[in-house]
Amino acid sequence: MLALLPGIAPAATREYHLTLAKEPVTISGKPVTKITVNGAIPGPVLKFTEGDDAIIHVTNTMNEDSSVHWHGLLLPGFMDGAPGFNGFSGIKPGETFTYRFPIRQAGTYWYHAHSLGQEQEGLYGGIVITPKSGEPIRTARDYVLVLSDFSEEGSDEILGNLKKSSEYYQYQRRTIGDFLADSTREGLHQTLQTTAEWGRMRMLPTDLADVTGYHFLVNGKTNAQNWTGLFKPGEKLRLRFINAAAMTFYDLRIPGLKMTIIAADGQPVEPVEVDEFRFGTAETYDVLVTPKDDKAYTIIAESLDREGFALATLAPREGMKGDIPTHRPRAQLTMADMNMALMMEDDPDMDMSDPRYSESGWAQSGAPEGTKILRYEDLRFLGQQKDTRAPTREVTVRLGGNMDRYIWTLDGKTFDPENAVYFAYGERVRLTYINETMMAHPIHLHGMFVQLENGQTDAKLPNKHTVIVPPGQTVSVLLTADEPGAWPFHCHLLYHMASGMMTTFVVGEKGAAIPKAAGMDEASHHMMHQGHEDHGPGFVPHAFTLEADGGWDNRSADIAAWDFDGWAGGDRNKLWLKSEGEVMNGATEQAELWGMWSRNIDTFWDAQLGLRQDFQPYRNSYLVAGLNGLAPYFIETEAHGFIKDDGGVSARLRAEYEALLTNRLVLRPQIEVDINASEDREEKLGAGLTDAALELQLRYEIERSFAPYMALRYHQKFASTADFAREENEPTTATSLNLGIRFLF
Repeated sequence: MLALLPGIAPAATREYHLTLAKEPVTISGKPVTKITVNGAIPGPVLKFTEGDDAIIHVTNTMNEDSSVHWHGLLLPGFMDGAPGFNGFSGIKPGETFTYRFPIRQAGTYWYHAHSLGQEQEGLYGGIVITPKSGEPIRTARDYVLVLSDFSEEGSDEILGNLKKSSEYYQYQRRTIGDFLADSTREGLHQTLQTTAEWGRMRMLPTDLADVTGYHFLVNGKTNAQNWTGLFKPGEKLRLRFINAAAMTFYDLRIPGLKMTIIAADGQPVEPVEVDEFRFGTAETYDVLVTPKDDKAYTIIAESLDREGFALATLAPREGMKGDIPTHRPRAQLTMADMNMALMMEDDPDMDMSDPRYSESGWAQSGAPEGTKILRYEDLRFLGQQKDTRAPTREVTVRLGGNMDRYIWTLDGKTFDPENAVYFAYGERVRLTYINETMMAHPIHLHGMFVQLENGQTDAKLPNKHTVIVPPGQTVSVLLTADEPGAWPFHCHLLYHMASGMMTTFVVGEKGAAIPKAAGMDEASHHMMHQGHEDHGPGFVPHAFTLEADGGWDNRSADIAAWDFDGWAGGDRNKLWLKSEGEVMNGATEQAELWGMWSRNIDTFWDAQLGLRQDFQPYRNSYLVAGLNGLAPYFIETEAHGFIKDDGGVSARLRAEYEALLTNRLVLRPQIEVDINASEDREEKLGAGLTDAALELQLRYEIERSFAPYMALRYHQKFASTADFAREENEPTTATSLNLGIRFLF
């Protein structure tokens, strides 16, 4: 009937079949098992025309649940593809799920998994939607370039390593050599002051990226494989850039060519000519270029931490390559990248005229002077925004985190399906993102676009589905809440989302008031946890350190020692285990084992409660209570009190600090003291300070998980404890030199 009406044509149906599989791929030269879509990484580019009806059959041949999220598309909530939201439960092993939705927009978008770490494993691909009236800008050629970061490690392994140590992948940290160089250049006083400020905040100026060791790809190809887009000199090309990386920001440029930005996140903007742009995870940019010379041009996407490039080529003929770039200097964060409000609370007398507080390190790209770099402020919506109403309320979202434990939060909370932000249908709201961390966060809202408040008039504010919030900065956007449903809202750095940086935006039905918070039924609660908190089968975050060594002391004794320390569990509650001991001339002189429940009570501190069992030199049992955490200036600190089975009370304090001579050569001083509340003649312990142990360890980290070391140790008994030793004709001091191996697992 519709086909008979003048000017009305039935919607065309565009149908695709996608098969998800785990199979060996060889991208970096080493065969590893990853996820393919129709046998490839990335999956195929899906092409539609605005107004089409999309039918996409996704078959999961893997032995784990999966999903596909259509990033940036306006669609019914059930079709959005995030497990646990809007009744979608994911795609079970061996099953096919059919996504059906109308195409309501045009532009460049992408799709990816929203289950576990499958996006990192290869489940992603591009989407191109042509306007129903045709492309308004005619180009000779149209290329899609999907940028990604490929790791030989599995996503669970990467997240597990980050939970062991947030610095697990970092080998660009500041060293003693950097300190000395800064002292020469800026003066010792200034360098000490700056170092102290970073230490007091327990932050690092080198925190640009959490994960290194990536192979950067363009359309699944390595730099050596050289993805090439052909042209004839003088042709106008459209390049659709999609950042499908899990964790990587890129600075993108094409030396010798100006780029004209014509769309951001799939939405048209007034043309802006630039030399380069910073490209956050999950963002898309469409650019026009017109290569006029008969030569090859190199597309350079350089990772923010300057660890590598994703390279591609524009050339008049296959087999050509442009110039291979050299790395630009690696930026370092400055005090300006800290949250100024928090810093002023901590130090009201801070001199804000100091240039260290006004010049952002994160914003430095190392580009030559005069380079035009795209800024968010340059983006102007093409046409007029339909909704220019003033917001009726403001919702503040604080982006937070704890790098020491690798926990990331929104409004101080990790993801909980019981927590949500509620909106009435059609409500106009200002969302204010306050970044209280030293890292940039690409904040993505499913199901709707926001209008970025970038200094343009309300009618010209650009649409964005993903907004980069720089370190320490505040960014605001406007939202018209016109898509009913429960929509994920999260950081699009994969391991930040997996570590808690996610919540739910709930939009009510048309005509209804702002929805009230309501508990989820058991099935929905399980689905959310399954899709966004659980990881691979058997995955339990943990970090255990074992130091085992042998050596000689000043008593001409052969000695061996061990120190085992670590935890297993979640972000808030952990099982903490400790064991240490010493063997002298083949006989065990000291051995103890601890088991504790550890509860996170503050950003940097855990409260601990448990039991300690001593086996040598005396067999005793203790109740243990104490604190474990990171004190200012990066001092790892433990303080525990003990109640012995006979009622005796004692305490132990331990503190250590790691100084980097190089990024692999680490000098660690450590001090441990024992205190007794009362004299214990049977065990030859006096009251007060009984003994202290000092250690200076030098280790070389071949890998984070394996490091040989040399340790110089000094032990001394004090006061009446020393008197007891003298009565037994035992030494009151001991010095030893030990060689050992440190394992982190």
